Amino acid sequence: MKEWLNIIVCLKLRKRRMNKVLLLVLDGLADRPNASLSGMTCLEKAKTPFLDRFAREGACGLVRPFFKKGSFPTSEDTHFTLFGYDANEYQVGRGVFEALGMDIDLGPEDVAWRGNWATLDKSGRIIDRRAGRLPATQELISEIEELTIENVNFHVYPGKEHRLALVLRGEGLSGKLSDGYRRESGVLPPLISPLDKSKEAEFTARVTNAYLKKIKLILKDNPTNIQRIRQELPTADYILLRGSGCLKDIPPFKDKFGWSAACVAAGHLYRGIAKSLGFQIIDVPGADATPETNLIGKIDASLQALAQKDFVFCHIKATDILSHDRDCLGKAGFLERIDQSLRDVFETSDLTLIVTGDHATPCELGEHSEDLIPILVWGDKIQRDLVGRFGESFCANGSLGIMDQVDVLRKIKKMIE
Repeated sequence: MKEWLNIIVCLKLRKRRMNKVLLLVLDGLADRPNASLSGMTCLEKAKTPFLDRFAREGACGLVRPFFKKGSFPTSEDTHFTLFGYDANEYQVGRGVFEALGMDIDLGPEDVAWRGNWATLDKSGRIIDRRAGRLPATQELISEIEELTIENVNFHVYPGKEHRLALVLRGEGLSGKLSDGYRRESGVLPPLISPLDKSKEAEFTARVTNAYLKKIKLILKDNPTNIQRIRQELPTADYILLRGSGCLKDIPPFKDKFGWSAACVAAGHLYRGIAKSLGFQIIDVPGADATPETNLIGKIDASLQALAQKDFVFCHIKATDILSHDRDCLGKAGFLERIDQSLRDVFETSDLTLIVTGDHATPCELGEHSEDLIPILVWGDKIQRDLVGRFGESFCANGSLGIMDQVDVLRKIKKMIE
């Protein structure tokens, strides 16, 4: 009798114990049927036996990405929303997340921007908004990394490849500014404008425009650019700014879901979002957000982190990079590499795996879109459905249906508790 009581108690304890959660976000995962792939998407074309097995043994569906009216899904808004936060309510600004991910100490009155190097033609029009993915070397930024205009200090911090952060420090600043960024080529970069009628926003817009005008002249004679002109390579002639903002108080993820959390990501934006929500940031050697990133190391680090944490967010960036480059075969091949890195996940007990994307980046567009995103959820507490493969068209028939992005974790939490 005592043995039976012990068994019943153990079963009850096991039932109450929540599975650990691994959220694997494949950036820009969702795609559209492509003629070069015989009418399949990159995910459907790729040979993904492990992802397909997760789909067969779990439940699938589609996610409706968050985007603001008149815009398109952005990486910052969709990730922030995927963690269960209303991006309309907080309006943090991508620049803040980028700066936090780069371990920049921001003061409450600082204004942070995300920046891209850009190549301009002789008339000042954008011809490459990534400047050939040119990295921000010290020689390139040395003359512009610390400038002062009207008592406002401008600080440039190099990021990965063509990306950087620009931080403004001074009195009377505002982060309520329009972007100085356009997604198309052949157009002039827009001027920064205030988004409200405050004197702070008007002042900040004015000095930022003055800064951009000044660095355009300085960069023209930069030794790196002179050398690249000789080599007929794209030059860093300008900085395209977007996502201005200031620090804001955000309720911690643990308070919202009751889960301790960690982040495995190389990109500064994703590390910054996680950091703002109280995640522990885990570094992985060889993880660099490129197609050559250390995928196995990232998955291993994520599984190891689950020994101490309830929830781990693992971000993989290169699916999005390959989509922006319109490299559909490269994207399919990279998805196959991701698939092979997931072999050991099957051996992890008490685990709920979520695989999805933040938004669609169809290769035919080379840009983000509003298309629905496939999602699979796998674990011993997940009731399987009839989906046999992981792909956009297959997941449309899944039992999870179509979920709004902000509801994803809340709904899955109910399924596993």
